[in-house]
Amino acid sequence: MNGVSRKHAEVVNRDWAHLLNREAIGVTNGVHPTTWLGRNVIRALAQDLGNDWERRLIDAPEEASLITELADDEVWAQHLDRKLLLTRFVRSRVRTQRARHGASPDELRAVERLLPPERLTIGFARRFATYKRATLLFHNVPWLRSILTDPDRPVQIVFAGKAHPADRHGQGLIRQIVEVSKQPDLYGHVHVLEDYETRMARFLVQGVDVWLNNPRPPQEASGTSGMKAAMNGALNVSVADGWWIEGHTEKNGWVFGADWENADYAAQDNEDAVQLYQLLQDTVVPLYYERDEEGIPRRWVTMMKEAMASTIAQYSTHRMVQDYATRAYVPVGR
Repeated sequence: MNGVSRKHAEVVNRDWAHLLNREAIGVTNGVHPTTWLGRNVIRALAQDLGNDWERRLIDAPEEASLITELADDEVWAQHLDRKLLLTRFVRSRVRTQRARHGASPDELRAVERLLPPERLTIGFARRFATYKRATLLFHNVPWLRSILTDPDRPVQIVFAGKAHPADRHGQGLIRQIVEVSKQPDLYGHVHVLEDYETRMARFLVQGVDVWLNNPRPPQEASGTSGMKAAMNGALNVSVADGWWIEGHTEKNGWVFGADWENADYAAQDNEDAVQLYQLLQDTVVPLYYERDEEGIPRRWVTMMKEAMASTIAQYSTHRMVQDYATRAYVPVGR
């Protein structure tokens, strides 16, 4: 009956046309806003839109545009609060991980200096399925190193996720990232969190500045982690696949890479990695560190508000269930 995004519906129609008696439609996935929004975001929405803000946005999604009118300084201050919570959480988890692996007392004390909240922070958390290309960012380590360790505009990345117990290749990707994170010249810039679970996911989507997504198109049916991050004001840096094809407004994040299938995986990975490095180096990082006299990245915050406004209603489970009812279940019942 349907795919879980518009692009996925195209793939369903292409691959299963011999079995379908009608054209499959796209009912894009959604996430439950109040499960994934930071508490201070929920308070701000209640203050500015009323305590019934969620119902209002369900009934009138166009009212989400009111989010773009929120005060820049308040949005930025709230984001920094969530980012500080993420920093404390990551330090606690890393300290526990290192203690379990036999780290020395000096190494454990050094954890208190990890993940400084003033740095641009990128999040990557999901299943480590092969098609999600978790290691694409390390395609050219010297180039990546020059981006992450710029003394004036440093960047840090937090990885989290699990591979299926039978997916040896996915487990190998995790080991590869862990080894890269241990390189002395990347220490403190690449972090890997173990035992990925829902609580950790909430800290990440609520606290990072950028959400990275780079599956191999068109294999990402929808994806939902980027929705959760965007609702909290994180800016997606993603390939054109899944929900992001329809979610990207050119004001709420960035697209990189080719949007077509390429049977030559090595060529596609090289092309996409180059575009990712260029995007981070020339656009994303400079914009984040562009501050006014009050220390606020005004253009960045404008994009944050657009990310929130374009996703909180449009990519909620409320909208998704309405779509299933009106576009799938009721028509089939008739």
